[in-house]
Amino acid sequence: MVIERCVNIGLDEYTVVLSDEPDSLLAAAAAGKAVVGLWDPGRPDVSLFPARYVIERPEDADAAYLERAVRRHLGLPLTICRSERLIIREFTPEDCRFIPFEEEAGTDDAVFRTPELLYAYIKNQYEFYEYGIWAVVRAYDNVLVGKAGISPMHVSEELLSEGGKSDDPAAELSYHIFRPFRRHGLALEACRHILSYARSQVTSNLFIRIMPDNLPSALLAKKLGFSPVQTSFSPSEEISAASPVFYR
Repeated sequence: MVIERCVNIGLDEYTVVLSDEPDSLLAAAAAGKAVVGLWDPGRPDVSLFPARYVIERPEDADAAYLERAVRRHLGLPLTICRSERLIIREFTPEDCRFIPFEEEAGTDDAVFRTPELLYAYIKNQYEFYEYGIWAVVRAYDNVLVGKAGISPMHVSEELLSEGGKSDDPAAELSYHIFRPFRRHGLALEACRHILSYARSQVTSNLFIRIMPDNLPSALLAKKLGFSPVQTSFSPSEEISAASPVFYR
């Protein structure tokens, strides 16, 4: 079976090939088209390479799904969500030029300020997990004002079972609004929309880790509906003033 679907991105139209035939998928990919594999439960050993995405029924590929397949194929960033003032989208390597050095962002922030490291993050994080830390962009002028998103995390089974779904993965919400753009409610606005997206598309088990002396972040967490649930990363850790507080 070979099905061709078209999807518009901006002013351009792209063709996506859906097939359960290995040769057809290879030929379409060689022709520069995005491909989606059609999995037949009766033929579980058939290779659907090089399809990044696999579905059972053609009708499962709606316009948003097809657009995701095309963007992954072309290396274009996905728009995650929009709010009144913000666009939350995936990073591009070029974004590193607009990310300032701010000490409070932590050592991991270096990933976002180096083109090679940011490119590797985009390839490994977004394409594998389909989520990560995203660019927070001001809608009216496309200025990068910060970053926010969710990352995989490991928590104890006890903590994971307290609310949410036990079979959902745990993820950590984090954010960093750059200094010139603070005190305008952008962090709250971005996080609210990210949480809505994450809960519908990724997991119900969402956490925030906050140091005890970080009162602004603790206040933001409470505005987002989070409450403190634990004061150490795992039961084996010694609790101290340097231990983050888990919010859920």
